[in-house]
Amino acid sequence: KASGSLGIVHEVSRTGVEPSTTSHSRVGGAGVWSAPSTFRTGPKDGCEPMRFVALGDNRSDDDKGASPHWNPILNEALAKEPAFILNTGDLVRDGAKDAQWLHFLEATGAGVAHTPLMPSIGNNDDDKVEGDAATYNQIFSLPRNEDTGSEDYYFFIHGDAIFAAISSVTFTGGSTKFAEQAAWLDKVFTEHPKKWKFVFFHYP
Repeated sequence: KASGSLGIVHEVSRTGVEPSTTSHSRVGGAGVWSAPSTFRTGPKDGCEPMRFVALGDNRSDDDKGASPHWNPILNEALAKEPAFILNTGDLVRDGAKDAQWLHFLEATGAGVAHTPLMPSIGNNDDDKVEGDAATYNQIFSLPRNEDTGSEDYYFFIHGDAIFAAISSVTFTGGSTKFAEQAAWLDKVFTEHPKKWKFVFFHYP
């Protein structure tokens, strides 16, 4: 059970899933289940064509949460059948308010049940709570980086491309600002020499 009024949050890890495979899933429990959804794993062949979408700053200008334009734009993007969607942060206006996150989830709809939404944390998304107890980290299930165990910055691989989400809000330390994340990024790109390298983050 998540904190505040978020309700129940399900997080499931799957292993042994083959590349380029369609999987089916449902979430729920105690007699309440979601509709079935499907998702497709990434390709093994790095030369296989890939499509992804980058969006961001979809917060509202009032205290609602998501902008009224978020759902139509998201649905337009989903119609292009991307493998996943990157989001450069500021999903809500005030990350400390559960009602805004609930509105964001409602406005996002069922599309992301089959198309992963990979966010980077924005300054408005932060609720000043650190670690897994932060609302952002309770809502999203993201890869953890090996340096801090946090989901605030992470990477994933799709085909012959590597994508790294950087936090411009948290983990800003080092001998110079962001030096620790910069060293992590250098290590990740060195250990995973993919042809295409993408870094996405929020700039307030």
